[in-house]
Amino acid sequence: MQIKPVAINRNILERYAALDKECTKLEARNVLKSYQEKNSEYQRKQEEIKALRAEYDKSIRNTRYNCEYLYDRAKEKADVEKMQNPSVRSFFQNQDHFENQLSKEEGEYLEALNKQEIARKDLNNANKQQEIIEEELSEIKVEAERLQLIYTEMDELLAGIFNGKYGSDREYELETQVDLAMEQKQRISIALYKWKNARELLKHAVPQLGHAVSRWQQLYNLPHNVKFNMVTEVRNHVIAANQNITNARNYLQTIKFPYCTEKEMSELTGVANNVYYDAYNPQRHLAALQCYSNTHNKAAALLQWFNHVIDNIICKDLTRQTEYFNDRQRALRKERIFLIKLKVKEVAGEDVDDDFDFDDDDFIDEDKKEINAHSAEADNVSVVDLPGGTIDADNLAPSVDDKSNDPKEMSTKDLAPAPNMELLFGDVERLKEQHEREMKELQQAQDINKARMQSGLEEKLRARRSRRTRQEQHESQAEALK
Repeated sequence: MQIKPVAINRNILERYAALDKECTKLEARNVLKSYQEKNSEYQRKQEEIKALRAEYDKSIRNTRYNCEYLYDRAKEKADVEKMQNPSVRSFFQNQDHFENQLSKEEGEYLEALNKQEIARKDLNNANKQQEIIEEELSEIKVEAERLQLIYTEMDELLAGIFNGKYGSDREYELETQVDLAMEQKQRISIALYKWKNARELLKHAVPQLGHAVSRWQQLYNLPHNVKFNMVTEVRNHVIAANQNITNARNYLQTIKFPYCTEKEMSELTGVANNVYYDAYNPQRHLAALQCYSNTHNKAAALLQWFNHVIDNIICKDLTRQTEYFNDRQRALRKERIFLIKLKVKEVAGEDVDDDFDFDDDDFIDEDKKEINAHSAEADNVSVVDLPGGTIDADNLAPSVDDKSNDPKEMSTKDLAPAPNMELLFGDVERLKEQHEREMKELQQAQDINKARMQSGLEEKLRARRSRRTRQEQHESQAEALK
């Protein structure tokens, strides 16, 4: 860092104290963490949209292929012309199949048509989510850039005051402790952010699946000609639940879900693709019911597992780490203010007796708020709502009678084991080992100083590190967690 000359007087002390206070408040709100996570979420959503667009284009080609096959077998061209602007509803309106079995070819066409509608809904929903993320990213970017500017100005002030070195060995020691504590707190905070957002998605998925099970059970005794709306309702709830569980998995890419595995959700997708065909076939109807019911039970178990991990592991670890970080941060501030006062006295001959300590409101940490309200709604989660546009039902919200299908809560001992600390927070042990090495090197440098020996190691340790450099290290380590 280039050392810029500064006027060492009371004004520079007040300026540093003001910057440090603003920095503390922004750090307490997890500005950089939120920006990094939103940016990563935006990148993932772009990749998801790209894949969904390709899937939608593929489904259109498959639908056209099946339509052309039916055209070759059609008795009247008019029937096929009605398929040129296809939808599942128009298929049933244009065909007299409510009381008859679908032919193999017609079943394949109906399946392809349903896949196309599902793909379109998936793509539309992803595009809406991307718009929300863009708005949130734009808002928090301003604060993140402000924090980076504060880091730079604080570095320049400290470098100018202490000629590019640390004011004391204790300052260096406290700074390394703060850096380690911040990195550990940041990792746990990121984990809580992701797990809470994923849990919020599951809170929507479970009742959506429960509603699908309830409606599918009612279908069995309904006349064929009134089934269509309810079948579409079931399909839409299953699609929304599937998307919410998939998005929850995307938040936690290093975590293997013990329930609602990728294989199980793939099976659910396959059943949803054949929902109309299954509705008119008694044997397939029962098999589909079993799939919907099993997935509902597993989604409820997954939500309970999430509650256990969040409440009993992540929140407790974050509480402990936040308290330790705040303690070290306060100690570092006191040490720096004390050292700057000494420098002002030495250079300008001014005695500064003002108290520049933190106020209580400087430590209103966002992580503390998260812990105190961990059962509340997660912030800014893009939940998959029930897609509309193809049904006439006025209200698709889960009704009260869906509670009859609610799975029984599992005992804690029967739940799947929680992920280990490395999966939850990354390789924290490596950070601790690095900190221990730095402290060992500091002790060695102090021993050399006491013996009045000059050493390159002393200069290496005492040269002031840039907050920007440390923050870049934090960002790269946080990126490795994704």
